[in-house]
Amino acid sequence: MDAGWTNCERALSLPLMWGAAARARSISGFSPGEFLVSVLLIGIMAALSASVANIATSHVSQIELLNLSTIAKIYWIEQWANNGRDVLAAPFAADSDRGRYAVGIPSELGDGSFSYELLKPPPASDSAVITFRPVFAADPQVTSVAWICGNAVAPPGFAAVGDNLTNVPAKHLVSACRERL
Repeated sequence: MDAGWTNCERALSLPLMWGAAARARSISGFSPGEFLVSVLLIGIMAALSASVANIATSHVSQIELLNLSTIAKIYWIEQWANNGRDVLAAPFAADSDRGRYAVGIPSELGDGSFSYELLKPPPASDSAVITFRPVFAADPQVTSVAWICGNAVAPPGFAAVGDNLTNVPAKHLVSACRERL
């Protein structure tokens, strides 16, 4: 076999002969078991990424409504500055507030609370509503006002006004709207 071959040619031909013999007795490609495992792994990764994407979209929509709520907050502060806090003002027409992920819900109340519906609700939810409620200092001489959203509780020394219509599970709310213990 190696008559007249150099060492280099012998070294190069040996792996080629083994490769040719290996190719002759095997079929290239995936076995059905290998194919099934790879398809299952791809499916699991796709399911995980879709779930993470849904949660991320839900948080983005909540951040958008935090920004949209600024307009309504300014409206109410102006109403109270002009008419006093005890006067129920005409409700803010929140239905004109529309973002990419959230839309305002018209309110019939004149207490300063307003709600937004998320157009992309969190996973396992058919609809998602988050309410913003004003909180006033318990002392009527203090004119401080702030807003809480979702299930957040009023800070010490403040009292919340209005009904909380939030129906988003606490684990899917952004931290600003969660109840703090």
